[in-house]
Amino acid sequence: MSANSFLIGSFIILFVLFFSCNNITNKHEETEKVVTEWIGKTIQFPNNMVFLEFGRDTVSACFSKTPYKILLYSDSIGCTSCKLKLLEWQSLIQESDTTLNGKLSFIFCFYPKNRKELQLLLIQNRFNYPVFVDMYDELNNMNRLPQKSAYQCFLLDQWNKVISIGNPVLNTQVWELYKQIIIKPITN
Repeated sequence: MSANSFLIGSFIILFVLFFSCNNITNKHEETEKVVTEWIGKTIQFPNNMVFLEFGRDTVSACFSKTPYKILLYSDSIGCTSCKLKLLEWQSLIQESDTTLNGKLSFIFCFYPKNRKELQLLLIQNRFNYPVFVDMYDELNNMNRLPQKSAYQCFLLDQWNKVISIGNPVLNTQVWELYKQIIIKPITN
């Protein structure tokens, strides 16, 4: 290996490391900005929310009176089944039912490009938890939700104020944090 090859190789490695570290710093700053902006905000919900349950229309539902709620919003961008991870959500709901003593409920709000596709997806995955199909993207329009799907899942208190942000299905540490908050509430 010549000295020039070594120098070129070293330069490439340093270049990659520099931009990797820079990217990590930028992502951390972005996360910090979103969290700072959203913690304490109250989420507004459309008045006439009609929910689907197992792919069929149900009556308008009022939200459970649990002290905590997880709100998941998903838009029509990208692969719907890849983004929703319905089987993982079912496992999380089951765990919540057994470990959190009814303190947590879930609000799934989907803005699908194709309602029939969403209904099929719910049926195929045997997802029997009610979901709000927001055909006009009202929830997003009312709240101006973050653009990135990583920031479109919120832990809310009983007054719909954002306590924490993050998708527990995508990150087990987020789920552990949510459970700690629910089990040992922080006052003020």
